[in-house]
Amino acid sequence: MTFEATEIAIDKKGKYRLTGFLTIKGVKKRVVTLLEITRLKTGISMLANFMLDRKDFGVGGNSLVLSDEVNIKMKYVGFRN
Repeated sequence: MTFEATEIAIDKKGKYRLTGFLTIKGVKKRVVTLLEITRLKTGISMLANFMLDRKDFGVGGNSLVLSDEVNIKMKYVGFRN
């Protein structure tokens, strides 16, 4: 699974919006989600949280026990020297 960010923007409410492409098992989809940014003493932390349909990416096939919706959480931490 890879995520390629293409844009971080601030919306009219002052919230950060992350746009990019998520690729799972060779299937690439555009994702737009809110981004929570926290300033740390040593750098910055960014947290994104969104839902996707696993079937859109060909994961898990048909199942009575697997949920189709999956919650994805991504965290990025950048440090200063």
